[in-house]
Amino acid sequence: MRGLESSQKKLYLAVKKELALYERKTRKELLSYEKSFRATLPQKKIRISSRPALLNAIESARVVLVGDFHPFRQSQKGFVRLVEGAGGTVKRPVIALECFQQAHQAAIGEYLSGLITADELRDKIDFERYWPFSWENYREILLLARAKKIPVIALNIVEEAPFSPFSPPATTPRPPASRRKSRDTRRAPCSCSTASFTSAITIYHARWHEPAP
Repeated sequence: MRGLESSQKKLYLAVKKELALYERKTRKELLSYEKSFRATLPQKKIRISSRPALLNAIESARVVLVGDFHPFRQSQKGFVRLVEGAGGTVKRPVIALECFQQAHQAAIGEYLSGLITADELRDKIDFERYWPFSWENYREILLLARAKKIPVIALNIVEEAPFSPFSPPATTPRPPASRRKSRDTRRAPCSCSTASFTSAITIYHARWHEPAP
């Protein structure tokens, strides 16, 4: 038991240290976001469920919102396991991701069709400009989607990165992706709320499940 507690504490401290890098200049912004996010959550008592109950609930739902702890790779791995576990019961699933811009939907389609590689997609959409978290973690989701022929929908709506405390100076030219030695990990603020996520996913779900003409 002590070994487990020690491992959990180390994991907690490591994640806390990583998150601190993003909080230095945006503490007020994060608190404001947290307040608005909590206001969108259902006011129901949370209780522990079981894996079979979870998969049954997924099977009967039209839309499933999955929370993502962006800097923690086990969060993305957990999502992959969830999709794999529900794959046998959900007909024609669709994955919708916040980490991709809607303006980059065509490039995602090229990757899923096998026209470009994952690394080519990464450069083509300039992934780190909009999402400062590990590409490799989200790449696993893309690999699963292509292998299982699952459509991937881009949800984010920030087409151009506006100025933020993490943005590079406007006078500094950004080299092409092919010449970049180190990737820029600054991000543009996310413009999506839980409500907009639900709305977008519901629309795409309805279109994807329309009967063929």
